[in-house]
Amino acid sequence: MAKALDTGSGHPPGGNVIHGGRAKGPFHIDMMSSAPIQGMAWVKATVNFDTATGSLISVKAGDVVHAVQVKTTTAWDGNGHFDLGLVGGDVDGFYDATYAKINAAGVKISTNADLGVFLWDATGGDTHPLFYAFTADDTIDATVTTGTSTAGSTDVYVLISRVIG
Repeated sequence: MAKALDTGSGHPPGGNVIHGGRAKGPFHIDMMSSAPIQGMAWVKATVNFDTATGSLISVKAGDVVHAVQVKTTTAWDGNGHFDLGLVGGDVDGFYDATYAKINAAGVKISTNADLGVFLWDATGGDTHPLFYAFTADDTIDATVTTGTSTAGSTDVYVLISRVIG
């Protein structure tokens, strides 16, 4: 299982913030909120046609999911598919990979409407992106429906930030 933001180097992936030509420290500023974050990284995990439903990426309280991207590396045959969300909650809150989206290799999110309700608000006339903040340690889960599939593999990339203190 992948773990969010385990850099191992002691330095966050965000690098140094430059303001007025001077580095202001080994942290990253989220320009949307101006809150210092420990790091922001794309965390990768793989979902196969025969992956058991369950934990895919570990997250900590305070982690924020900003985006999801998926790339099918081996086309799913048959009618298998997967959802990305929270088991015991909204199982497709981050992504709903219907068979039509993963039956060929390549990047599979082409519009915001492909995202789940945790990351895209498609209600009414005011559609806009969202983010999802975890209030407790948890996991991002894959719910796999194998169906008649005998092959298929998709890499899942989740953009996660971790807030300081």
